[in-house]
Amino acid sequence: MTLRGVNVDAANPAGRPDPKALLALGFNAVRLVMRGPDGGPTEQYAKRCKAAGVFVLGVVANESRGHVNANVDLVQLGNEPDGGPPSSWVMIPDEYVTLWRLYRGTYPNLPMIAAGLSSGNAAWWAGVAHQLEGCRGVAVHPYGKSLPEAKTLLAAYRAVRPELDLFVSEWNRPASEIPGYDWWLRQNTAASFYFCFSDGMVPGYGLVKPELSAFAPFSSLPAPTPTPPPIPVPAYVPTVERIYPGVTAGTFTSPPRGVILHGSRSGVVARSTANEYLSTARYAVQQPGGLGWSATIGDDVVAIHMPYTVWGWNARGCSSLYLAVELAQADEPKSISDGQVRALCWFFQQARKVWPSLPMQFPTHAELDGTAAYGGQFDGKTDCFHKGSQRTEELRARITARLAAIGIS
Repeated sequence: MTLRGVNVDAANPAGRPDPKALLALGFNAVRLVMRGPDGGPTEQYAKRCKAAGVFVLGVVANESRGHVNANVDLVQLGNEPDGGPPSSWVMIPDEYVTLWRLYRGTYPNLPMIAAGLSSGNAAWWAGVAHQLEGCRGVAVHPYGKSLPEAKTLLAAYRAVRPELDLFVSEWNRPASEIPGYDWWLRQNTAASFYFCFSDGMVPGYGLVKPELSAFAPFSSLPAPTPTPPPIPVPAYVPTVERIYPGVTAGTFTSPPRGVILHGSRSGVVARSTANEYLSTARYAVQQPGGLGWSATIGDDVVAIHMPYTVWGWNARGCSSLYLAVELAQADEPKSISDGQVRALCWFFQQARKVWPSLPMQFPTHAELDGTAAYGGQFDGKTDCFHKGSQRTEELRARITARLAAIGIS
């Protein structure tokens, strides 16, 4: 059963509705900030909700001062660590991972989801997601987003760890948009929680207003009439060039582990992406050092240098383990464009036709340099970006978001 909830405040009489009244209005879940003391108003309100059959999502927020209440079904650890003060409990990614490990170690049997993320930057989530052992899901706050914008945003977060449940633990839209927004969230998330129950909690945000204007569209459970499907758009295909045969070194003996991301790095700072692409694609032909890679990626253009079944020498011992692409990038400060991301994802889509189990793994040359698989030798590589750069996580988040948008997971 989809959870359709609302944010409440057990410490505020204006934000503490009777649980049975909430059920009558069509809500079967609440989200509340957990506060002490044990057995206090918050814990008692959660108990009343549980007794009425209302699901309780408890938030460990800054105001919680570390307190975890009884009578909650699920815990959201932290609130908007990627946001800004004073409403957010702001943390850098490493601080959040440390907090997660502390609480998971203290409450190993308590189901937990990651903090409500509000920045709209899925790269922040990508930087911590795979370090959160025991995580059941991630919560997102798509404030200021229309429904089409929210769909794109949530797809980007979901793509980082698609096996996790997606929660929208705070959202707020004008009354005219609520029916469609609510319907879509109920179909596509594990739970959503409108913010908030009344203007007595946060002026101007309450669902319960004097004229009850928002209640009529929101309290009706049947889905609104679906909008007509969009006119089909032709599938994206970049310009594909097969006139630059590369240097092969062998045939894959097992499915590749992913795609290595190289930066071409001519060092000609003034060179355009188009010229860097052309120079790199031409360089792949009869490469004097015997180097070879699967494809060169420019702005909405791909040069295919070899079949997906073979590999070239480009990253020492990792060469035979991965497909590899050179992204046209004259030097590290140069950004990887949206056109390059589109073209790279098309390349990956085609590779999946040959290797259906090809994982969505995109290590950079800099990250593989010096690893055991690489051969243990450290070459000082910095492409596409130096090891540990936040720009690497941002690029991967853009890639996974694009793949999700074209139906690849």
